[in-house]
Amino acid sequence: WERAETEAIILKQHLEAVTQQNSVLEDRVGHLDDALKECVRQLRQAREDQEQKIYEALVERTEVWDSIKFELENRILELETQLKASKGDSPSMKAKLVSAEQENAALKRQLIMCTEELEVRSIERDLSTQSAEIASKQHLDSIKKVARLEAECRKLRALSRKASASWQTPPAAIQEADHRSVTSLVFVDSLADSQSDHGDRLLAIENDLQDFHGSSGKPSSLELNEKELSCSDSWASALIAELDQFKNEKVGTKNFTVTASKNLYLMDDFLEMEKLAASENGGLQNDLRQEVGDGGNEMLAQENGASCLKEELEALQHRVSDLEEQVENLTAEKVGLETSLAECQGRLEVKSRRLMEVEQTLLEIQQQLASAKDANRRFEVDFEAICVQKETVEMELKTANASINALKTNVDMLQAKIEEERTSSANVQVKCQELEEMLAKRDLHYQEAERLKAANANYEIKMRQ
Repeated sequence: WERAETEAIILKQHLEAVTQQNSVLEDRVGHLDDALKECVRQLRQAREDQEQKIYEALVERTEVWDSIKFELENRILELETQLKASKGDSPSMKAKLVSAEQENAALKRQLIMCTEELEVRSIERDLSTQSAEIASKQHLDSIKKVARLEAECRKLRALSRKASASWQTPPAAIQEADHRSVTSLVFVDSLADSQSDHGDRLLAIENDLQDFHGSSGKPSSLELNEKELSCSDSWASALIAELDQFKNEKVGTKNFTVTASKNLYLMDDFLEMEKLAASENGGLQNDLRQEVGDGGNEMLAQENGASCLKEELEALQHRVSDLEEQVENLTAEKVGLETSLAECQGRLEVKSRRLMEVEQTLLEIQQQLASAKDANRRFEVDFEAICVQKETVEMELKTANASINALKTNVDMLQAKIEEERTSSANVQVKCQELEEMLAKRDLHYQEAERLKAANANYEIKMRQ
C-alpha cells in the first residue's frame, strides 16, 4: 500500500516535470517559430530590396550605356564620313604633291645644268682671259723691246751725226725713219691703252659673273667635285681646243719675237759700228743706209704685228659681247626659274599645310575613337562588376536559403521531438489516470476495509458488552 502511494507520488512528480518540460518546449518552439518567421521575413525583404536595387542599377546603367552607345555610334558614323571624305581628297592631294615634287626636281635639275654650264663658260672665259693676258704681255714686252731698240738707234744716230759731221746723209731717209719711230711709239701707246681698256672690261665682266654666281648660289664642294668629275672630259677637250687656238695665235707673236731678237743683234751691231766709226767712215755710211733699210723692215713687221693685235682685240671684243649676251640670257633664265621655283614652293607649302590639317583631323578622330573605346571598356567593366555583385548576392541568397532550410529541418526535428514528448506525456497521463484509478480503487478498498474494521470493532465491543 505504501509502495503504491510512493509510486503514485513519483508518477505525479514525473508527470509534473514532463508537463513543465512540455510547456517549456512549447514556449521554445513558439519563440523559434517567431524567430524563424522574422528571419524569413527579413531575408525576403532583404532579397527584394537587393533585387530592386540591382534592377534599378541595371536599368540606369543600361539607359546610360544605350545613350552613350547611340552617341558614340553617331560620332563614329560622322567620323567615318569625314574619314572617307578626307581619303577621297587625299589621293588628289597626293597626286598634286607628287607632280609638284617632280616639277621641283626638274627645276632643280635645270638649275644644276645651268650652274654647270655657267661654270664651264666661266672656266672658258678665264682661260680666254688668261691667254689674252699672256698674249698681250708678250706683245707689250716685244713692243717695249722694240721701243728700247729704237731709243738706242736714235742715240746711235745722234752719235753718228756728231761723229760724222763731214758726211751728208739724205735728210728724207732720216726724217722718214724718225717719223716711223714716232708712229711706232704712238702705236705702242695706243695699243697699251686699248689693251688696258680691254683688261678693265674683262675684269668688270668677271666681277659681274662672280656676282651672278654669288646671287644664284653655288653648290657645295662635294657637288662641285662630283660635277667636275662628270664634266672632266668636256673641260679637257675645251682646254685642248683653247690651247690649239692659242698656239695658232702665238705663231705671229713668235715671228714678232724673232724680229725683236734680230733687233737686239742689230743693237749689238750698232755698238760694234760705233767702235769702228773712226777707222771706217765710208763703211759706216753704207751701214747706216743698211740700218735705215732694216728699220723699214722692222716697222713693216711692227705694222703686221699691230694688225694681228687689232684682229685679236676685235675677236676678243666679239667674244666678250657674246659672253655678255650669254650672261644676260642666263640671268633671265635664272629669274624665270626662281619665279617658277617660288611658285612651286608656295604650292607645296599650301598642300603641305592642307595635308597637316588632314593629318591633325585624323589624329583627333583617332583620339576620339580611343576615348570612346575607353568609355565603352569602362562601361563593360562596370557591367561585369554588377554581374559579379549579382552573383555574390545570389550566392548569399543561396546560403540564406540553405540556412533557412537548415532551420526548417531543425524546427521539424524539434516538432518531432515535441510530438514524441506529447505522445510520451499522453502515455504518462494515461498511466497517471490508471494509477489514479488504481489509487481510487485502493482508497475504496481501504475505506471498505476501515469500515469493516470499524464494524468488526463495534461488533466486538458489542459482543464484549
